[in-house]
Amino acid sequence: MAEIKEDMKITKFKIMIEEIHKYLQGRNNGGSYNLLSYYPPFIDKYIGNEYVQVIRKQLMCTPAEIRESSGKVLRNELEYIHTATTLYRKLICVINRSINNKLSGNSLSKAEFERDSYALVFWLFFLAAIDEELYNNELSSIIDFAYCLKFDEPMIRDWCNAVKYVLEGNHLNENCDLQCTTEVGKKFFLHQ
Repeated sequence: MAEIKEDMKITKFKIMIEEIHKYLQGRNNGGSYNLLSYYPPFIDKYIGNEYVQVIRKQLMCTPAEIRESSGKVLRNELEYIHTATTLYRKLICVINRSINNKLSGNSLSKAEFERDSYALVFWLFFLAAIDEELYNNELSSIIDFAYCLKFDEPMIRDWCNAVKYVLEGNHLNENCDLQCTTEVGKKFFLHQ
């Protein structure tokens, strides 16, 4: 009985994650959603947490998928990035190369890149909120990563408020009562 209950929790969590991600991508009318085309490699250290594993598997491309989509990202490059002190500056360079390749192939617009970036930062803060070890070890890195993606403090506050809002059991939609102070937050979370 306890195992069935835990399976139900995971299934409900998967559905919630999918619904949130579709909404963040502007696909709230159903249909499929795109995987995030990059992620910080440290996430793989925390997949012992079933909920982290669900987000990682459901929403984020693997290094092999990243490599296939960009043709330039090598596994040893990702491993090097992970251990470098300038982790996020180097990761941004890899992301930019990947994005430039996609843009040149007309498969990813600037708006889609921004939406992916905003969604990634949302999910990173979400992961930090649900995994104490990830929070303790990686929060400053997540914030640095957000700054590299041109977030400022008010945007970070909006993203953290959105995570809290969702974790309190609320649903993101155009009419929700989430309070955003930035125009970017209002556009991304409230579709205004």
